[in-house]
Amino acid sequence: PKATRLGAWAALADAKRDGLTASIGLANFGARHMDELLAVGPAPALVQLEISPYAQRPAETAWAKKRGAAVSCAAWSKLSGSWNWGSDAAFRTLAGTAKAHGATKAQVLVRWAFQRGFVALPRSGTSDSAQRLAIAQNSLAGVSDGEYWKDGP
Repeated sequence: PKATRLGAWAALADAKRDGLTASIGLANFGARHMDELLAVGPAPALVQLEISPYAQRPAETAWAKKRGAAVSCAAWSKLSGSWNWGSDAAFRTLAGTAKAHGATKAQVLVRWAFQRGFVALPRSGTSDSAQRLAIAQNSLAGVSDGEYWKDGP
């Protein structure tokens, strides 16, 4: 309920004001609910959203950008599995893009986030350290210059 949201945000704002935390943020709020919070506290420093090329949440990302809040894609839990992002055609596009660049679907999605200025905190369910390292290194390769990932930037 609205009163609960506002009360919780006011308490977080008090904690920030009292020096108990350096910043406050929120997760998975719509733009209308984020607007409501401004009546009782500051804009969040971070807005975490479940976001992908197929669910871009333009109203929420614009809201965050306008107020100087970082947008995090840390809610992703299905970066590279068999989850169908949007439609069969969209999933085939993602798989084709990954193949064309010699990358995994996870790397494509993490790079997509970085290129848009989002904070991406990928996690891996694999114990294979080489796979985790590849996601980290190759997701960042060429982000600013647009180079292909295959063989690095």
